[in-house]
Amino acid sequence: ASMGGAFVAVADDPSAVVENAAGLSGIPTLTFLSTYNRPYGVDGIDEGFLAAVVPLSGVSLGASWFHRGVRDALSEDLLSLAVARDLKRTSEDASLSVGATVDLARVSASGNHDASSTQVTFGASVLLRPFSFIGLGYSIRNLTEPSFDLVEGGGDTKLARAQAVGLSYYWAQRLLATVETRQDMDGDWNTRGGLELRIENHVLLRGGPSGNVLEVTAW
Repeated sequence: ASMGGAFVAVADDPSAVVENAAGLSGIPTLTFLSTYNRPYGVDGIDEGFLAAVVPLSGVSLGASWFHRGVRDALSEDLLSLAVARDLKRTSEDASLSVGATVDLARVSASGNHDASSTQVTFGASVLLRPFSFIGLGYSIRNLTEPSFDLVEGGGDTKLARAQAVGLSYYWAQRLLATVETRQDMDGDWNTRGGLELRIENHVLLRGGPSGNVLEVTAW
């Protein structure tokens, strides 16, 4: 998304599988997304993401795979399957869409004590566009709050429930501004925002603050 992490009220590319599955119903064609990142520029730590959206008659399907690995230590994988449909869509591009996800989360540790754990959890989301230039989004993930216990007697690590609610505004089909508040794993709510600028029909700039860094992408 690259909009400072604020995407729940935008959800217009395949990363919506994770951020707000309801947005999949607004993606009209078969679409793929792939990213790779080396957090903090540290060797031995890597992140990868793959996602695809398949629009069908009446519903849209999506799937994604996220991987984070620390060499010879830890591996985290999240496989998400999503479905979305429009409850209402008008010729003016106003719409109300809902989505649901099933997540398969796996954590593996290697070293002195090799261990792995796999859990299933669920999520739900909604995306409302009362007008073509306004978006309102909400998502909730990890409804069942599964936990992982990789070290016997070491205590469980909970995959905590997380929610996000956001607002987006489109101006003259050239500028998109969005802001959202998101609940983190500790239950605290944090606000973030981002901008998208369309320079030409097929050239986009997206950016927003992420921590102490300003991230900008173009395509």
